[in-house]
Amino acid sequence: DDGGPSSSMSSNSSRNNNSKSENNVTARSDNHIVTTPTLLSMRDNNEGGDLLNVHDHQLYTQIKDASTFHYHAQSSNYLTTIAQHGAKTLASNKYEVEYGDSLTLAWSPCEGNDVDDEDIIAIYCPSFEVDPKKFRDVATLAQVKTTHAIHTKTSVGEMEDNVWYIPSFPVVREDSCEFRLYSHSADDASNQGNEGNDADLEQEEKHKHHYTFMATTGPISLTSNTLDM
Repeated sequence: DDGGPSSSMSSNSSRNNNSKSENNVTARSDNHIVTTPTLLSMRDNNEGGDLLNVHDHQLYTQIKDASTFHYHAQSSNYLTTIAQHGAKTLASNKYEVEYGDSLTLAWSPCEGNDVDDEDIIAIYCPSFEVDPKKFRDVATLAQVKTTHAIHTKTSVGEMEDNVWYIPSFPVVREDSCEFRLYSHSADDASNQGNEGNDADLEQEEKHKHHYTFMATTGPISLTSNTLDM
């Protein structure tokens, strides 16, 4: 499966949702469609800050269909080396966590390169996962900022720039995870031309997104993320 979280992600999300009052929200719309939160209970950057649905997540599909991922087929150590010379940084305040621990990430541009709200942060477990499409969760920085604001009970405008507070690290089966920052770019629709049938235009739209690896936290060890079943 090359698109979106691994198959165990939904079950992991369910166990995580049973553990913390903030993360066990099950949102129902008027037509009774159940929203299953993502692994990190990410929120959409809309007015209501709605929980994103792991089964109907536009960004997951966008990444699955992305035309290119640069620096993706490399080991975690190689990615760390690339990140050291990259245009952006991503850091964690802890490099060893237990289930339920809080974690704070911070990112910043370097050498005058801005961080855009459409850039993404993805979590990979295990930390040495080399396929960029086998993330466990992923969000745009705009979604990260909204999620952080809800967790810290602040408004996006009042929050500290480029910080993501995760109040409770979820249950995962692996013994390490890693967060990675990718910059996003998209082909300009005005440069794609208007020729071709609807199917061709749909394919162009699906594959117009590109992601470039920019930074990683490096491996974060999970010391007791196994629950007694």
